[in-house]
Amino acid sequence: MQVKTFIYGTPLGFNFYEDDSQYKDYFKGFYISSRKGRRLMVNRLDNGETTYNFLSYGITESGNRPNAFFGMCLVLGDYQYCNDFGKLYDWFNFLFDKIVNKKKLFTQQDSKLQYNVSKFEEDVEDVEWLKSNMPNIFSSSDIRLQKYDASFSSKKTGKIPQFNNKEKSDIVLKAFKQYNWICLSPSFVSNNDCPELDFGELSLYVDSVTQQLLPIAINPEKKHSPLLKEISSAMTENYKSISDFVAKTQDEDSKKSFTELGQRYYEVLNNQIPLIARKIEEKPEPRTKVCARCGKNKPIEAFSQGDAVCLECRAKEKQPAETRTCSRCGREKPISAFAHGDKICIECRNKVSDTFAFPTVPIKYLYSGVAALVLVVIVVCLVIFNPFKLDSPDTGDSKGSTGSEQVVGGQGTAANNVDSSTFQQYINDEKFKEAYEYIKEKDDADNYKNKLKNAFENYLIQQELNQIQKAITMNYQFCQALGIKIDEWESFVSSGSYIEKCLSKGTLNQADKKKCLTIINAYEGRIYNNKASEWKERLNKIQIKQERPKNEQKKIIYRINDGEKKEKPIPNNNAIGIELNARDYIDIFSLSQEPQCNPDARIGYHPEFTPPGYRVVFSKTGTYLLTCGEVQVTITVKPKYQKK
Repeated sequence: MQVKTFIYGTPLGFNFYEDDSQYKDYFKGFYISSRKGRRLMVNRLDNGETTYNFLSYGITESGNRPNAFFGMCLVLGDYQYCNDFGKLYDWFNFLFDKIVNKKKLFTQQDSKLQYNVSKFEEDVEDVEWLKSNMPNIFSSSDIRLQKYDASFSSKKTGKIPQFNNKEKSDIVLKAFKQYNWICLSPSFVSNNDCPELDFGELSLYVDSVTQQLLPIAINPEKKHSPLLKEISSAMTENYKSISDFVAKTQDEDSKKSFTELGQRYYEVLNNQIPLIARKIEEKPEPRTKVCARCGKNKPIEAFSQGDAVCLECRAKEKQPAETRTCSRCGREKPISAFAHGDKICIECRNKVSDTFAFPTVPIKYLYSGVAALVLVVIVVCLVIFNPFKLDSPDTGDSKGSTGSEQVVGGQGTAANNVDSSTFQQYINDEKFKEAYEYIKEKDDADNYKNKLKNAFENYLIQQELNQIQKAITMNYQFCQALGIKIDEWESFVSSGSYIEKCLSKGTLNQADKKKCLTIINAYEGRIYNNKASEWKERLNKIQIKQERPKNEQKKIIYRINDGEKKEKPIPNNNAIGIELNARDYIDIFSLSQEPQCNPDARIGYHPEFTPPGYRVVFSKTGTYLLTCGEVQVTITVKPKYQKK
């Protein structure tokens, strides 16, 4: 059983104890200031992992800022899940209460919690105790693990159904099979279809729809109409959910981002889809005509002008009729006057003489007949007196099988063989699962399994990483049956996701670039070679981030707007205060790590700066905390114009 544990939250700005780059942005997404109370959020991912996130909202930071949160997560891999949702909530809640009662990580006053630490590393003992005990939840005797099956769908995206933690597991499981998320909390009413949404899923879905519509827009056809209706229905449902969420949410940042997302949905629903639908309706149907000879409905181009017979049938008319000379009557007759393969015409075969007489046979045919008779005698003798005949493999009987049994068996095998053209058609149509179902019961199935395996793997390597994982997940048993190394493909997807994430940054430090190259080199010369070559080419274009030397004096270099650079030494408490006016921005240099800001501000890396640095832009007045490693910068943004 593959289980990972993570601790995260906002003790003083966002802090991730494990600092795993693969999950960091994912856990950041749980920080929504408008949420209150405790909840369990379960999420199934495309890579076969299921995350169980226990979250406590409404906590106060150690710096006295409200609306902080705490999260602990169990990640279950290998396409496993647990549907005892209520029991899981109780277990997580029990462990969290234990931590609260220790009074090291939190202080509790009047049922309100406040962090005692600015980062989790300050209380390693309790955090490690929590991490060591979390996996025991799945070891409990009343907790059962299962594997996903075909009843789980991924068609409905974005919505997070909410249930009371005492709701029956079968009701919650039904929702979990339809959506990628479910959420449980004592504060929720059972069966409450709340409009809480997952921004990431909804954003990815509208992107995928745009990609689907592009080839249809280029070549609109009637056959695309059902797909267009399906997309329109799903988009409409998601758009309604987004509209409801925007109307009800109290979180201003969420309201803004979901409003922008809703505009993207509106553009697709009200502009792109109707335009494609009109193109389909306006496109003329291809002209066809029924051939008077073969009766087939064919395009008008298959006929000569004014001709009722197609060109193919006309061509057959011009071919000379095939003939054959009867070996008995000696007359030349059409091939239709002979039975298949027969040299004597049907008329002669049907003639019956009153008196028996040998037909006149040319001497060359006589020699042929004698030779054939001798051959038959030899074959019969070999069958009867075969010195090489083996004992029966089933019984060990020295008598073996009879000749008649062998003939019948041979006929059965031929009848139950794979038709290569049918098999190839399945491959061409990318119906790999259907191809396997077709060949698996055939006598010569082993001759085709390796071909099918190679075809499927060649198909996989041409897909995007998320599609590779999805294809493996949906065809798990099929892959196992063909001997496809699922672990290797999943490892490739995981490694590829990490590389793609690194490549998207635009800049890397030397260590991360070296790590990427090591991964890429492992895939060169294999089926993954083309992907590996593409990654290496893109990686070579990535700029290396200049890092601050370790012996550099602890100081911060900054400038406001495009003014002169200023320096401030970093005091022992690592806290620096800077004041700005509204609409100002600040450039910060000589930082070895990307700064994090709470609340969020726009942060961009600028390698062209000397030395390299980050530009931070603030959207609102107030107090911001920039955290970069050990350095903390408090920035107060004042109104540009103040009343005197």
